Amino acid sequence: MIHEEICTYEVAKLAKEKGFNVPTHFAYNENCRRAMYMELCLNRNTKDSRSISAPSQSLLQRWLREEKGIHISINYQQGVDEECPSYDYSVYRWPINTEAFVSEEWKDGYSTYELALEDALKYALENLV
Repeated sequence: MIHEEICTYEVAKLAKEKGFNVPTHFAYNENCRRAMYMELCLNRNTKDSRSISAPSQSLLQRWLREEKGIHISINYQQGVDEECPSYDYSVYRWPINTEAFVSEEWKDGYSTYELALEDALKYALENLV
């Protein structure tokens, strides 16, 4: 079954620290690093909240793109073994030109698109926001 991939606790916490303040259906409690479903779409990233919004990877990727001008590209690479695909990523500011270009980070060896995206989100939050 296909489902939205929720960001890890570490990435969700970084996003909160960097200003992510979008309502989500999932949240992490500071004491429990497991995302819990919230029936109402509430914003958990308030200053006095002990909860941390747990966005889907695609929501956080969109926030980085639309609010911070940071683009993430996940690339598929055909491995030697056709049954073992490999993914890498690049992270950059848009528009790309001499003044605006900030970083491009290539990684390889991720077995799934979602693993590559999670690491790319973490890289962008740590280095570009």
